[in-house]
Amino acid sequence: MIEATKNITFTQANVQTSVNNSASVQNINLPASKPDEFVKEEDKNKKDKKGLSTKAKVGIGAGIALAGTIAFLIYKGKFSEAKKLAENIEFTPAKTIDEAIAYGKKHLGIRSYSGFEEHDLEAINWVNEGLTNVSNRMKGKLRMPKHIMYCSDESWGNSVAGVVTEGKYKGYFAINKDFFGNINKEVDKVLSGLQDSGYIKVENNKLKSNQKFLSQDMIDELEIQYERYHSGNASFKDKILLYNSLGRLNDGINSIINSPKYYLKQIFSQLKIKKLAVRDLTLEFSDVEKLSTEEQFKLLRMFINDSKNPIKFKFNLSTSPFGTIYHEMGHIQDMKPRCLPTGKFKTPSEYPKELQDWLNNEDFMQTANKVSAYAASGPGEFIAETFEDIIAGRKLPKEVIALYKKLEGPVVPDM
Repeated sequence: MIEATKNITFTQANVQTSVNNSASVQNINLPASKPDEFVKEEDKNKKDKKGLSTKAKVGIGAGIALAGTIAFLIYKGKFSEAKKLAENIEFTPAKTIDEAIAYGKKHLGIRSYSGFEEHDLEAINWVNEGLTNVSNRMKGKLRMPKHIMYCSDESWGNSVAGVVTEGKYKGYFAINKDFFGNINKEVDKVLSGLQDSGYIKVENNKLKSNQKFLSQDMIDELEIQYERYHSGNASFKDKILLYNSLGRLNDGINSIINSPKYYLKQIFSQLKIKKLAVRDLTLEFSDVEKLSTEEQFKLLRMFINDSKNPIKFKFNLSTSPFGTIYHEMGHIQDMKPRCLPTGKFKTPSEYPKELQDWLNNEDFMQTANKVSAYAASGPGEFIAETFEDIIAGRKLPKEVIALYKKLEGPVVPDM
């Protein structure tokens, strides 16, 4: 499968309440276009010589099949065993493609690069810098892909990168040339979706919040990123950062629906209260904890609508343009068999027991949503999303780290 850091959809969830919608959280589903695996249909005309081979499988999300496949590929020498690179590698952007390839071979243990042309210099530097950051955070001991491929495939859509696990190119770390060839289009698509859903608005070329519950300092941070983009002064990495941050905003709003207890707890903390009074209800937090997730969401929604005390929620925006690389490297480091995430299946009736047990564990759901809504879609994605945040240097709640260790996520030095 090949996946975007945040491939974003804006659809309505099936959560029903009697609360007026006009000033409330809009209900949206988990991102559905973040696939776990992709099998390319046979290209009978062989038009795209730069694409993957016939029926090549591109894998990103962790699952029993993927984890087992990556283990097999390591056994067959397609990925490196965890090995020791230099503890600290100093990255300097290359000035030519040849120089970038030489850097990757010398410092990162990459055997080959394919598909990069001189006008793709920013893309290959992005790959090398992201991999270098992971290596440095891991103090040089990690598994690396042996081959980096920059290629096109119309089936990938707005995906960013992935690991090819079958076919001629198995063992390659694949980068989507179509996505990077038109980043502006992908950023504009996400901006449009968030505006259509009513979360943000753009007025006088400034990005503003369209929801009272969104933290102003978070919106201010997004506005700075947006202004840089709109003015035409955004660098290649600035554009990826904005794309990732908008995805994090969307994902954070999803987490309100999926983890309402976490946000209700924030309300108790923000208002410094022991009892929560909303409409004709008076509840202590111990009462809130006894409610079902749907009931907690209804309560949260009522409070957001009716409270005279403004409540602001701040979600983790992207702190790095390399989130995709960190996430996928998390999958490569994680050698434990994992069930595929929810997006892999057409209906919940197809979920294997391991995934059902994961989704039915309220503590897991509440904890995973503190990372992201996508982290809650399966234990493998929780591992990869958490690994991404650790590598990016984000401070995570102790419950997240505890669950990550319980699931035996990849050990990061000084975590």
